[in-house]
Amino acid sequence: MYVRFEIGQVVSNLRVSFKEIVVKRLGRVGVDKRGDGAWAMGRAACAVVLLGACLALTGCAEETEGSVSGKVTYQGQPVTEGTVNFYSTETGIAAQANLDSSGAFRFEVPLPLGAYKVYFQPPSPPQLPPGSPPPPKVDFRVPMKYQDATQTPLTEEVKAGVNEFSFDLS
Repeated sequence: MYVRFEIGQVVSNLRVSFKEIVVKRLGRVGVDKRGDGAWAMGRAACAVVLLGACLALTGCAEETEGSVSGKVTYQGQPVTEGTVNFYSTETGIAAQANLDSSGAFRFEVPLPLGAYKVYFQPPSPPQLPPGSPPPPKVDFRVPMKYQDATQTPLTEEVKAGVNEFSFDLS
């Protein structure tokens, strides 16, 4: 079985280079004798060419996201409940990560690069069946100025790669 690969007029210079590479590196792989730029390659040769193209393209791509993690403390103690929120006022993109028992957080998906306002929210109360007593009140010891996206003084820049942030809300 052969795969037909056509090279257009726009990349005619590339055709010569491509043909030289295929013939020199892979041996004759069924070059069409008509000379119209249509090539028939075996599956293995086609796979090698496509793999090389994919590797070349991924190496040229610019990173547009960064992973975000960190730790939150208040008066030296870890904030162990609630969420960390990143909000971009430029793009409207927002993301939320839960705090763990050590005050650490990690966003599950990378965030687009840019500046974000950082604010914190208490945990949501659990859904209870009708007639149940209310859940105990959570002691969320984060000052109010850090709980509102419009009032928080905290901003962070997400850069390409790994971003590790530490917030001490004293």
